[in-house]
Amino acid sequence: MADAELEAARARIAELERALERCRGAAVGPDGEVDAQDRIRWFEVFHRAAWGVVVASGDGTTSELMNPAFAAMHGYTVEELSALPVVEQFAPECRADVADNVRLANEKGHHIWESRHLRKDGSTFPVLLDVTVVRDASARVVCRIVYAQDLSERDRSEERLRESREFYQDIFEKCRTVKLLIDPESGRVVEANGVACEFYGYTREALTALHLWDLNMLDEDVARQRLTAAVRAQHTEFDVGHRLASGEVRDVRVYSSRVKTGGRSLLHAIIIDVTERRRVEAALVETERRLSAVVGSSPIGIVVSRAEDGRLLDVNDAALRLYGYTRDEVVGRTVGELGTWAKPEQRAEMLRLLAEHGVVHQFPVEFRRRGGEVGVLEVSGCLLELHGTRCLLTMLVDVTARARAEGEKAQLEGQLRQAQKMESVGRLAGGVAHDFNNMLAVILSHAEMALDDAAGAQPVSADLEGIRGAAQRSADLTRQLLAFARKQAIAPAVLDLNEVVHALLKMLQRVIGEDVGLRWVPEEGLWPVSVDRSQLDQVVANLCVNARDAIADVGTVTIETGNVTLDEGYCAAHVGCTPGDYVQLSISDDGCGMSEEVRGHVFEPFFTTKEQGKGTGLGLATAYGIVKQNGGYIDVRSEVGKGTTFTLYLPRHEGVVESRVSIVQGSQAPRGRETVLLVEDELAILRVTARMLEGLGYDVLAASSPVEAIRLAEQSDREIALLLTDVVMPGMNGRDLGERLAAVRPGLRRVFMSGFTADVIANHGVLHEGVHFVQKPFTKRALADKLREVLDAPAERAAVGLGVRDG
Repeated sequence: MADAELEAARARIAELERALERCRGAAVGPDGEVDAQDRIRWFEVFHRAAWGVVVASGDGTTSELMNPAFAAMHGYTVEELSALPVVEQFAPECRADVADNVRLANEKGHHIWESRHLRKDGSTFPVLLDVTVVRDASARVVCRIVYAQDLSERDRSEERLRESREFYQDIFEKCRTVKLLIDPESGRVVEANGVACEFYGYTREALTALHLWDLNMLDEDVARQRLTAAVRAQHTEFDVGHRLASGEVRDVRVYSSRVKTGGRSLLHAIIIDVTERRRVEAALVETERRLSAVVGSSPIGIVVSRAEDGRLLDVNDAALRLYGYTRDEVVGRTVGELGTWAKPEQRAEMLRLLAEHGVVHQFPVEFRRRGGEVGVLEVSGCLLELHGTRCLLTMLVDVTARARAEGEKAQLEGQLRQAQKMESVGRLAGGVAHDFNNMLAVILSHAEMALDDAAGAQPVSADLEGIRGAAQRSADLTRQLLAFARKQAIAPAVLDLNEVVHALLKMLQRVIGEDVGLRWVPEEGLWPVSVDRSQLDQVVANLCVNARDAIADVGTVTIETGNVTLDEGYCAAHVGCTPGDYVQLSISDDGCGMSEEVRGHVFEPFFTTKEQGKGTGLGLATAYGIVKQNGGYIDVRSEVGKGTTFTLYLPRHEGVVESRVSIVQGSQAPRGRETVLLVEDELAILRVTARMLEGLGYDVLAASSPVEAIRLAEQSDREIALLLTDVVMPGMNGRDLGERLAAVRPGLRRVFMSGFTADVIANHGVLHEGVHFVQKPFTKRALADKLREVLDAPAERAAVGLGVRDG
């Protein structure tokens, strides 16, 4: 029981005792009765008392008088409780102690003790009993006055107080946070919990003997100022260094608040060790500094933007250089405002992929620099949360140059495939033309001999003339195929291109017609070229005819020449062209033009956009083959509705321009009487050629193989003047055969014939000087002219040779 409560109880008991004494010692009237007024006053005090009061009999076994408070305390009425013996009012476990306490009361006259009483419902409750013994004049115990107080509420209060003390003691002691109670006036540590002892490395006694400045890294004056400020502020927090018993200093954060206990103010300090956190924070700051340095100096552009609207939150220097902006110009603005995405739909597609996969790698996008220039980026990115905002982290690699290079590579690969295709078609065309020429040679020769035999007889001569004409046109077609395949024999001469074109102008004007104008723009001081004149005439004619056909009604065909130097950059983009000096010949029209698809096929044999029967599809193929065979390059530029330009580049030749040499043909084929050794592995050609030679007056030795030709040359007693041999034969080629026979027959003159010119007598189709050649199929007149050219030449020229100048 609290001291104040005990004092109040004793005061009430004293009041009752005085009332009782007054009652006992009250003035007795003459008749010996107690004064009625005093009796009433005493009864009021007894009956209304808040404490229970009972007067027990002298032997202490029964209750002679009790107030209602005592009975209510037990859950009885006064009448019910008065009927119970005194001892039965006690809880069973306390009844054995009743006699001892009564004895003590008898001995001392007054005794107080705590016990437990029994309620009517069987429950017990704590009670404080204050017993006063009343004696008569002879010291005999007359009665005992008992004051009883129910201690249930007191016990409950004490239990709550105990629990509260234990609870707060647990909070202070068992909490795993360092806690100190500090006297703000002296600065001494008044109390410390176990965690504080562990942290500082002191015993509780040693720790509570220290002052605050013994622990922190502040001197005493500063520490006292802090204490004073903490008391005034009631709640403070600050960082400071605390020294442990080992001498180690730890960074701590102190949270202090003012508390009152025992009538004095103390500071309750909660101390958090933040040493590791400070270290981590410092490391984080350093990491952020390094990361910022790495990101800032990264050669890859890095951009952080809001995913929702593309607002830029941060960019590194590489990204700024990439876009051409300063940091202040981009941070805070959206990509829509800046226009950095050349195709905004690509950003939407990238966000869709990110939503599906979480990350994208090397996503190709087009971007726009500050000046409007568009480039290509490879973007890798991911979505992340920054301070609750959904952001897009992107890493940018400028691949504009690579994209252009890949585009150029694809273009070059396409051009290479085209060149390979053209080469394959050329080989096929050359092979077909060679075999076809052999057959045409037989047809044409037989037709010519039949015409000679018919001597103008009709209608046989007309039919034979039709056969000869058809064979000749077929021969022209095969010649064009050979030109495309670059297997036609050529005899180049050093020419002035302006002179060649100028000589063709009248013929070209007739070819293109009166409705189409012909514009001639030559450049002065044109470099010479080395080219076959007849082939050059053929190319110019073909291109002008094509230009005329591209013009629907009226228009203009323009022919221009000029000197040009092609560098490595141009040649890298145009497969088949090599750097150097060239003479340029351009033929342009203002006609319908060509689509890109048509432009990709224009040089293929038999490809044509003309109506059926109006073109063979060999004109441009022939031009392509001739230019390539002469070491040049041909290019075409065209746009639908605006016209087409074909440009020929012929290599510049360092030399003097030659005059054209022509062989004037008579009205009849020249004849001869010399012996000719004819070698041909195709029997049909062998027979018909032998007949042609015999018809021209020559003595013919015919051999179907090189071996047979060698045998005839060795065994024949005739003087063999000339060897006429095919170039490509089984077992031995024509050149080797000529060299073998020259050893047997010194001074033997040689003429080669073939469906195409093989490398055995020509270098890439260009005849060496001293080599005489006739192209199959040939006419009787062409063969006669060639034989007389070689046989009639002086011995030194026949041995060395100046090359073939005619067709």
